[in-house]
Amino acid sequence: MLISHIYLALARQPDTTIRDLSILDGILRRVTPGPYGCWIWSGTATSAGGSGRGSAKPYPQASIGGRPQRVHRVVYEIVHGSIPAGYHVDHACPVPHTLCVRWDHLEAVPPSENERRKHVRVTADPYWEVGPDQLPQHQITAMTRRDQILLAVAEGCGVPEEIVAATGISRTMVTVDLQELASQGLIWHEGVRASRSRPWRLVSG
Repeated sequence: MLISHIYLALARQPDTTIRDLSILDGILRRVTPGPYGCWIWSGTATSAGGSGRGSAKPYPQASIGGRPQRVHRVVYEIVHGSIPAGYHVDHACPVPHTLCVRWDHLEAVPPSENERRKHVRVTADPYWEVGPDQLPQHQITAMTRRDQILLAVAEGCGVPEEIVAATGISRTMVTVDLQELASQGLIWHEGVRASRSRPWRLVSG
């Protein structure tokens, strides 16, 4: 499963425990790739409440450690570390989806900032109401392609030629997407240019 390889590669940090990886693996078995690169939780969710624009939306929930927990918060803590006291874990997806549990779509923010973002999304983002399933196909394709490239890097393909061979993506698109992933802080390499001796690597790999 593509997303499990990426998650586990990113989670291999010195303070990550076997229990963390076991929990993460269980979560990933109930995730499906969604539009815009989101990874959508397919298990139990909290009930949505209210009606109209800005109403409460469902959040991913599961019994972890013998008690119900919000899945996206659990993922955030395993991959990023502890959530500051009182902070919310915001869905910072390109088009926010409250069932998304993708590590780089989650951001810990103060409650005031979380509320501000909700207001901005509801009033200014036409996709907030129609949902990510209505995204233009070219945006979905780009996110899916970058996921393939991230997986290839996670599995040791460190130069464009190796990534092209592993994914079938054109050299031009691989070059463009590697730079985009680097600008997002997801991959890096030593020196001025990537090479077999200085390959692309996951930032937390």
